[in-house]
Amino acid sequence: MDQKIINIILAVMLATGLVTAADFRSFKRDVKRSGAVTEQANPPLTQKLEKKLDGAGRTSPIVYRGLVFLGDLTGKIWAFDASGDKADPVWVYKTAGKVISSLVAEKGVVYAISQDGKLYAFNYATGQVLFTYNIGSKDSSSPAVYGGCLYGATGYPNTTVYCFNLTSHAMAWTKNVGQYVYSSPAFGDGIVYIGANNGCLYAFDAYTGETKWFFQTKGDVYLSSPCVSADGNWVYFTPGGDVKKLYALNAKTGELKSGWASVDFGTTYAVVSSITEADGVLYFVSGAAPSILFAVNSSDGTQKWSRPLDKPSASNMVSSPVAVNGVIYVGSAANKLYAVNAADGTVLFSYTTSAPVLSSPAVANGKVYACAGENGDGYLYIYQASKASAITYPEDGSAVSGVIDVKGIIVNSALTSYKLEYCSTTEASWIKINEANTIPADGIVGSFSTEGLKSGAYSLRLTANDGTALNSKGVIGFSISFALALNISVTVASGGTATGTDGTQVVFDPGALSADDTVTIDQPAAGTYSNSASGYPLNFTASTIVRSFALTNSANIYPNLFKKTVTVSLPYGGTNGVGGANENNLRIAVWDTVKSKWLIVNTSKVVKAGGGAGKVTATVSHFFSPTYYRIFEFTGAADLINKDTVYSYPNPALGNNAVFKCFLGSDADVTVSVYNVAGEIVARLTASGLGGNGLEIPWNIKDYASGVYVYKLEAVAAATGERKYVTKKFAIIH
Repeated sequence: MDQKIINIILAVMLATGLVTAADFRSFKRDVKRSGAVTEQANPPLTQKLEKKLDGAGRTSPIVYRGLVFLGDLTGKIWAFDASGDKADPVWVYKTAGKVISSLVAEKGVVYAISQDGKLYAFNYATGQVLFTYNIGSKDSSSPAVYGGCLYGATGYPNTTVYCFNLTSHAMAWTKNVGQYVYSSPAFGDGIVYIGANNGCLYAFDAYTGETKWFFQTKGDVYLSSPCVSADGNWVYFTPGGDVKKLYALNAKTGELKSGWASVDFGTTYAVVSSITEADGVLYFVSGAAPSILFAVNSSDGTQKWSRPLDKPSASNMVSSPVAVNGVIYVGSAANKLYAVNAADGTVLFSYTTSAPVLSSPAVANGKVYACAGENGDGYLYIYQASKASAITYPEDGSAVSGVIDVKGIIVNSALTSYKLEYCSTTEASWIKINEANTIPADGIVGSFSTEGLKSGAYSLRLTANDGTALNSKGVIGFSISFALALNISVTVASGGTATGTDGTQVVFDPGALSADDTVTIDQPAAGTYSNSASGYPLNFTASTIVRSFALTNSANIYPNLFKKTVTVSLPYGGTNGVGGANENNLRIAVWDTVKSKWLIVNTSKVVKAGGGAGKVTATVSHFFSPTYYRIFEFTGAADLINKDTVYSYPNPALGNNAVFKCFLGSDADVTVSVYNVAGEIVARLTASGLGGNGLEIPWNIKDYASGVYVYKLEAVAAATGERKYVTKKFAIIH
């Protein structure tokens, strides 16, 4: 029985982008650097692609949204079709330095660090450079994205660990550790762990850079990266060099685990790989002659088994292992990729390559990826597993809402049936979603409805039955470490921004509030708003994307208004899909509890992110307690403007201001011409608006005489050039 388990956040206050569940988005796959893959990809493997690169491929490949990304020693960044069916790259970009660090992908962007000293951000699909930043050092540390920031470490000539804010494109903090750092950062519960070449493992506060603790050894560390345990309680670390031990340290304090064996894994100086954890076992490679793959029990540090691989690398690099449901994939300097039985260390299969495999393999969607090359030629290899099962949609660790079509792949010639199930992490029982004998052509293995489910962490499991129990023990999943209901403090003086992991957001500018407060973002429970079409705005259809925003201080709640308008943003795309809707026509509506209707927020606008994803934003003047916002699609109106929905207010206009308002049937440019009783034009006002929105055009009337005026409001459709106007009267009284 082959199983794949994938954790999802059902808190559904937050959404996700268009991603693939089985993606391998960074070195060692996740921010814990576990190296554990939550799918099945069993050998024997069939080679689908051997692609010669322009230079040696020392980076570990990453897989994201149907593409595989890597760098080479000529400084090129490559993107290939991840299927292995196409030999030509999707795009290539040439930097001015070697690319040794592995890439990382997040929210439609691929980040790469070149030894020309720059950080590059690319549109993952096109290779367009979105921005660059001069780090000023020859990095070899593979970066990670955590909490909206990119973390890495500088190699020669700098000696710093850094946190780079991906919103402001500026360094949030840097920490000088006094030694070159080539190790890659790992994360757990707001702490970043990284080793330096002085043999020290550091733990820094991920948000401030404050040193939480450090653990000093007499080793070298070099390229070895730590690994955070699945439960987040321990950090596994091996310095290598003259210290040939594996350590388990308390993640909060840095203290050595009581009773830990710390068995020597060699007698000579050795470079050591990064550590992988899966099913209670730690795997790593020692680069001494010969290179040896070790398996160590994570409970006490005792050795489970060891497997000699091949000769060591002349460049002091060793491949880091990847654990895939009972199989360990690891490369060697003797031009081989190995598939090793995780239970006893026996070699199941080995595959000859045209160059050394010194980087870590990647596994995604039933395929195994490896880069080869040390100094000369480089290669990318893509292999198809003979037996595979994976959930390909939604993304591992994502937040979902509404009804999700779960997609999966199963490669199994003996398949008799499959089952899709879910469970809450607070309950042990699995609940069946769907069961069938064959995978449909569209890959949808079942539809999962979140209706009525509480916010919390859940898991999906795809089980492929072939009459055997192979790898049924190898089911693992990601733990979810962030809160499911977002509560953020905001102040009058400083304002504040509350942002979910998917981009759901509310922004309070300084001075917007009347009193300090706490804002909460969540998903409304079923029944707190209407799903009946009778409550929808005219010419609009509803999406499943609904969020609640709440404040607690009555001074900030309607009928009290904000001192400054506040911006809310609702993301769409991926599990928070909009069902093939026209992105240009997406709008935000607010739930009116008195009228029991959804009302379009007239300041709605779309900000596209590409690939069918983006966000809808709106500025608002008040919150109810709570306020529900929902994404709707405008389906079009018969009239560009309508006489009944063109008006001015107040009428008569008193004081210094008047407003002209209309509702638009499509995107249009609007001109308001104001005439006095003599027919002379006294003012001309212009604005542009979106179809489905109400457009308000203010006019300062302070210097205009009291009396009756005529205004002509003319709209010109942006797409067709259609013109229509309405003429009406209004009065000014001072």
